[in-house]
Amino acid sequence: MISESALETANIFSIFTSLQGEGIYLGVPQIFIRFSGCNIRCKYCDTTEALTPQAVVRIEPVAFSAKSNLFPNPINVTTAVNAVRQLAQSFPGFHSISLTGGEPLLADGFLKRLLPPLREIGLEIFLETNGTLPERLANIIDLVDIISMDIKVPSSLEGKFDWGKAEQFLKVASRKKCCAKLVVCDAGTDEEFQQAGEMIARVNPAIPLVIQPVYDTSSRQNGYGSLSLKRLLEVHRLFRKQLKDVRIIPQVHKLMGWL
Repeated sequence: MISESALETANIFSIFTSLQGEGIYLGVPQIFIRFSGCNIRCKYCDTTEALTPQAVVRIEPVAFSAKSNLFPNPINVTTAVNAVRQLAQSFPGFHSISLTGGEPLLADGFLKRLLPPLREIGLEIFLETNGTLPERLANIIDLVDIISMDIKVPSSLEGKFDWGKAEQFLKVASRKKCCAKLVVCDAGTDEEFQQAGEMIARVNPAIPLVIQPVYDTSSRQNGYGSLSLKRLLEVHRLFRKQLKDVRIIPQVHKLMGWL
């Protein structure tokens, strides 16, 4: 049971602006709310700073200024909405507001309070999620517009991955505009990729899947290096046997040096 006080505040890592660097919405300007805290540990994680609660939240005052003001955590709904509204007013071309992390659905109680006034700003709500918390997604599904679901495979995680939960999540997500992403590295196997493709196809084979080569060079030290183009195309061919829309898209924000 979530307490009333927990619904009013959340621990947020940062509120900032950038271009979406991954997936089928690549390149659109967004306002990002990056939540702190995550319920899983990926071996290739590139946002380790957001895995645990932080003492302060970094809030960009003007869009694309790359400057931040610091406020104490946790922050309340009013502070978060005012920060997003100020950013939206400083730049006319935003596509959407991205909820990212960490894992934003850990704060689903807060999202219930945050999203109604956030939607009044007039931008779509874009949820980036690890796809492991279907019950929490169901709590806020009517308040979001687009869902970008990361599909994990067993080789990528420290601990077990629940395929049943992932499929349940995708079923809920498919009620809205949704797409799936799968980070691939040289530790991935055809068997787990096959299982991921079958899971998506059972829900809807038309759901777009982005194959995303791991980029973080430090991950190579742990045996999670990037794939060759030949191997990427083999993985693409495997998924295309089951799915209608499969794309290979790197993390462009890393290549370009975006936030």
